[in-house]
Amino acid sequence: MADRTGSRRRWFFPLRPFLSSVRKQSPSGPPSQDTGTAEQTEHYDHNHHHPPLLLNLPNEMILNVASFLDRGSQILLSLSCRQLRCLLLNHCYLDLTPSGSGGGVDKTTKVRFLRLLELDQPKYLTCRSCGLLYLWRVREFSGYGCPRENHHASSDVRLSYGQWIRRGGEKRYLYVRREVVDLICQAHMRGPDHGLPLSFCNVSGLDDTGVFHTNEARVVDGQFLLASRTEVEVGSGREAAMMIDRITLSNMCLHVRATVGTLDDISKTLKRALGSMALDSEMSEVFKCSFCETDHRMRMKKGRGNLTTMVLEVWRNYGQLDENRLSTEQIFHRDPVMRIDTVTISRRDVRAAFEAQTSDVL
Repeated sequence: MADRTGSRRRWFFPLRPFLSSVRKQSPSGPPSQDTGTAEQTEHYDHNHHHPPLLLNLPNEMILNVASFLDRGSQILLSLSCRQLRCLLLNHCYLDLTPSGSGGGVDKTTKVRFLRLLELDQPKYLTCRSCGLLYLWRVREFSGYGCPRENHHASSDVRLSYGQWIRRGGEKRYLYVRREVVDLICQAHMRGPDHGLPLSFCNVSGLDDTGVFHTNEARVVDGQFLLASRTEVEVGSGREAAMMIDRITLSNMCLHVRATVGTLDDISKTLKRALGSMALDSEMSEVFKCSFCETDHRMRMKKGRGNLTTMVLEVWRNYGQLDENRLSTEQIFHRDPVMRIDTVTISRRDVRAAFEAQTSDVL
């Protein structure tokens, strides 16, 4: 440690004037092959573009500068070119495994760096659960999920629970999972080569029981929102009561369905309201999830001919790319433990956000 500190002190004072002199240089020919500097041949092209000035520094100074960086920054520097990769790999600890950990990989760090590689390699996607970098387009049949998902730890599975949303038509469900959200957000931010278009979620159709489903996706202020609508006309009485159970069970938020008693309470509330409705009357009930940013609204209208029209609307906010807000992070959690405070829930209106004029519909 003493030697390393001393080395830093010896190089610290002349570093500024040296860098100033390097910046003032205007090389007119190809870089030299001096063995005392980082290899530069690969960076000199036929158009005589000047090589990065960092590569003009002696290897000893590059290593000294790198010694001031944390391991993550050293790894980033090593990824900039082959020459720096070879130099730093031979003199710095660039493994993502923490020192003295006995081989345990720092998954968070690994995922962070692999996601940086996605910027230049859009055909790849990083699994947040195991850190695997995989070709995502060939995984369409599995909802673009990780090839190793059957081997993920149970704790990771509970944090990445996909949502089956009714869509109608031949394909009965739209499967929205964390990977799909990442791909849609990446395509919106970086271009179509980096992911899926919003139209991936813009699907509608009539299912085999006569229920019509509509799904529409938008990006509003950088946030990915999905609106789902389920509409059906049924006879009043017992048939209407059974339909309430059916459409709420298959279309409401994962947490509403998984929390013991919540779905039953909602169903009883709707059935009581239905029983007290007069002819040509309408009612509307709003239910907001306490764990994620999902709002529901059930509208019912009792018409003539003993028919009742039901419309269940669900608005989901999946947030932005790499966002870590509790409400958007927990949207894929199978068993969330932290409830959103009641003040935030009362002020939340995902429907209004979805209908905002600033939305980008692609």
